[in-house]
Amino acid sequence: KAQMKEKSLTKIQTSNDPETLRNNLVGKLLSLYFLLSEFPSHLSAAISQTNIQELNYKLSHHLSAEYWSPHMLKSGLLHLGYTLEAINELKPTPPILGMLNLLRVLARTDLLSYGACLSLMEFPSVSRDKLEIVELEWSKIEALDLVPVKALEPFKQHQFKNFIDFHGLISEDFFKHASPLGPALQQQIKENAYIFVECQVDALTRIDTHYNNI
Repeated sequence: KAQMKEKSLTKIQTSNDPETLRNNLVGKLLSLYFLLSEFPSHLSAAISQTNIQELNYKLSHHLSAEYWSPHMLKSGLLHLGYTLEAINELKPTPPILGMLNLLRVLARTDLLSYGACLSLMEFPSVSRDKLEIVELEWSKIEALDLVPVKALEPFKQHQFKNFIDFHGLISEDFFKHASPLGPALQQQIKENAYIFVECQVDALTRIDTHYNNI
């Protein structure tokens, strides 16, 4: 998790080369788009696996709230100069595919591990008065003038919405109704979360080389 703080998807690497910075930024925007566009493929599976009415309702609401997110982020990619055809032909990095496949498997076989991993993908929840800090981070990115502001706006608004809607707390709903976790189950959840974090870190590390032809 400490590694993730240094490689946040809303931070770009330190470099004096504008092309490197732009590739890094666009790669992170594309990665966010891929993760959001495949969200229903695992969350819908998790919904089908739970017989707890409250959890089913909250997950269904979460899925509904994210329904338009890929379309919104796609509008940002269009402002980067991509065509719809080009966007549809783009492929995520192998680690992003690994994250998505792990989420799909866990959604069907291990809801607690799935909830833990899902929380690692969501932006942490903050109070409305802390949004100024988030706004400042985006302002710094905009000031670099690497891509059009219109390309960044949908991603910024999506992050704000996730903060305000407390999406970062979604994992609590999985554990709220769970029985006390024994040592074996705790270890299982921890191991799956570690695998997920390793995929996240690897994905952020490989962004520049995977999307170096933008």
